[in-house]
Amino acid sequence: MPITPTMPSWSAMACPFVVLAIVWVANRIAQYKRNIQLIKDYPGYRYMGPGGKLYGWEVISDVNLRFSQPKFYISDPRILNHMMTVSRSKFPKPHHTYKILEVYGVNVISSEGSVWARHRRISSPAFSESMAQLAWEQSIRVVNEMFDTDWDKRGDRILLNRVEEPLKDITMLVFMAAAFGYIEDWISQKPLPLGHTMTFRNSLQLVLRNWFIIGGIPRFLWSSAQNRKEMKPGTLAGGGWLGKRMQETAISYAELGRYMREMVHDYQTSNVEVKRERRDVFSVLTAAIESEKESTRMTMDDVFGNMFAFLIAGHETTAHSLTYAFGLLALEEEEQDRLFEHIKVAVGERELEYPDFAKLDRVMGVLYEAMRLFPPVISIPKFTTEDAFFMVDPALSESELADPAISEERKTRRKEVFIPKGSDIGVNASALHYNPKYWSDPHRFNPERYMKKEWPKEAFLGFSLGPRQCLGRKFAEVESVATIVLILRRYKISVDTSKCPEVPGETKMARRYRLLQGDPIITLTPKPIPHHLTLEIMGQPSPGPFALSQCSSCTDDGFRGGQARVPDAIFCLDHLCETLFDEWLPLRPPSQIPSIKIFDQNIADVAMAMRSFAVVGHERIAEPARQRNALVPTHCLPVEIITQIFTYVVDEGSQPELPKPRERYNKVHVLA
Repeated sequence: MPITPTMPSWSAMACPFVVLAIVWVANRIAQYKRNIQLIKDYPGYRYMGPGGKLYGWEVISDVNLRFSQPKFYISDPRILNHMMTVSRSKFPKPHHTYKILEVYGVNVISSEGSVWARHRRISSPAFSESMAQLAWEQSIRVVNEMFDTDWDKRGDRILLNRVEEPLKDITMLVFMAAAFGYIEDWISQKPLPLGHTMTFRNSLQLVLRNWFIIGGIPRFLWSSAQNRKEMKPGTLAGGGWLGKRMQETAISYAELGRYMREMVHDYQTSNVEVKRERRDVFSVLTAAIESEKESTRMTMDDVFGNMFAFLIAGHETTAHSLTYAFGLLALEEEEQDRLFEHIKVAVGERELEYPDFAKLDRVMGVLYEAMRLFPPVISIPKFTTEDAFFMVDPALSESELADPAISEERKTRRKEVFIPKGSDIGVNASALHYNPKYWSDPHRFNPERYMKKEWPKEAFLGFSLGPRQCLGRKFAEVESVATIVLILRRYKISVDTSKCPEVPGETKMARRYRLLQGDPIITLTPKPIPHHLTLEIMGQPSPGPFALSQCSSCTDDGFRGGQARVPDAIFCLDHLCETLFDEWLPLRPPSQIPSIKIFDQNIADVAMAMRSFAVVGHERIAEPARQRNALVPTHCLPVEIITQIFTYVVDEGSQPELPKPRERYNKVHVLA
C-alpha cells in the first residue's frame, strides 16, 4: 500500500517504542549502579562492567540488569542458622516459586507463616516412630518381592541400564503402603476397580511424571470429564488439542483425586478399632478433617495437597539419593567392601528387624555422604523482609587452610555484608557441602565422617535445617537403609565398563563426575542417559579351590622360618600367608572365606605367623572389628577373622576338642 503524506511511516510508528526501550534500558542501568552502591560493591557476580571479586567469602552477591534488587548466595553456616532457625520469619520462602507444587492444594512445602504452622502442626504426628517402623517393614517386603519375582529369575548377573528405575518402583510401593495404606505387590495383579479407568499405582506414577504440566496449565482446560474425553493426539487443525500426554496427565490427575476421595470416605465410615490400628500418613491427615478445632482442622484439599507434597519429597527425592549412593559404591569398590563387612557383622544373613536400624551407622553414612556430594536441592530460595547485616567468614580452599604462609588473621577475619529488604537469597547447599573448613577432603566419598560422635551437622543440608527441615526425614532414612542393606548383602555392584569405558589417565574424581551427572530441576535428578552410568549388579562369586605352588623356601629342608604341611607338599608360612592374603582372599567377600585346616604344624606358630602378617600396614588392627564395624583392607585381616579362617579337626571318629599347644594334626581340608 502506498504511503501518503497523511499516513505515518513505519519508522515514525516505531519511534515511540524505541524511545520506551531506551528509557527502560537507561532505567535498568541506573538501577544496576544504585544496587552496586547500595551493597558497597560487595564481592560477587557482575553482568555489566567491572565489579567486585567473585571469590573470597562465604556470601557472594549477584547484581544483574534483569533484577531490580541484588541477589545473594550464602554458604556460611552461622548465617544460615540465623536465617533458618533464629529469625526464620524474616527470611521466608518466596511463595510464587513453590506455587507450582500446589497441584491438589496448599501444602506444608508451599505455604508460609501461620498457614505453614497449621499444616506443620497437623502433619508432624503422622511421621511418628510407628510410621518409621511401618516404612522399614514395607521396604523389606517390597525389596524381597523384587528379588523373588524379578531379580532372582535373571541369574547371577543383572544389567541395569537405568538403576533409578527399580529404585523409583521401590520407593513408590513403599510410599503407597506406608503413606496411603494401600498395599500393592511388585508385580501388580489387582484388577481395575469399578468405575476407574486407571489403577491407583499408574495414576500416582503419571501424576508424578507430569505434575509440572498440571501446575503450569490452567485447570479449566482439563478439569471436566468432557474435556478429558475430547483430548486426543494431533494438532488443532486435525481435531486434536494438547496431545495425548496432556490427556494422559488430565485423566491421571482426575483418577488420583477420585482414589483419594474414596480413601477419605472409607476411613470416615470405618469403626473406631480400624481407625485406631491405621498407622499410615493419609489416615492421620484424614482424621484432621473431622477435628472440631480450627487450629487442628484440615480441608480435603489440604489433605490432598500435603499427600502430593509428601509424594514429591518422599518418593522421588529418596530414589534419586539412592541412585547416587549406589553409583558411588559402584565406583568406590573399597568402600563397598567395607560396607558389605559392616552389614555382615551387624545383621548377618538373618531377617532384618527394626532395632537393627540403629546398628547400621555405616549404611546411614553412605546415604548421608551421597546426599552431601549430590545434595537433593542445590539451592534453597529465600528472601528478606527487612534490611539485614551479617559478618561473613572468608572462603578458603583446603590448601589455603593448611598453608602456614597464610596468616591466621586472613583465615579468621570477617567482612560485613548488607542485604537490602526484598533481596532474593539462595542457600547454596553445594558450596556448603564442599567447604573444606567443615569437611576434610570434601571431594572424597567417605561415609565414616558420620560415624563419629561429632560431625558438622550445621554444614549439612541434606534434609534442610531448622523448623522447616524435612518432616519425613526418618521415613526416608529407614527406607533407604533397608533398601541398601538388602541389596548390598546379596549383590556386588560394579560399573559396566563395556558401556562406561575407563578413560586413560582419568582420575577417580573425574570419572565420578563424568558418570554421575544430574539436572537441578526441582530436586537434583540423575541424568537418564544409559551410557552415562550403567550399574552391573552381580551375585557374589562362590570361592574356587585354594591352590598353592611351592617357592624355594618351601622345598628347602634347612628352612627354619616355620612350615605347614598340606597334602603332598610342605609350604613355608610366609608363602602360605602371602598367597592367602594377596592372591586368594581379596577375591572373596568375608562371608565366603573357607575354613583352612592345618596339620603337621605347631598351631601356635601358625597363629603367630598369621597375626604378624595381618598387622602389616594397618595401625587399627588391634581394635576389635566388631566394635569399630569396619572392614580393614583385603590384604590384612583382624585376629578374630583369622581365628575363623583356621579351624582344626582330629581323627575320624574322635570328638573335636580345643587344640593343645604343640599338638600336631593329620588332616588338611579346604572347605568352600
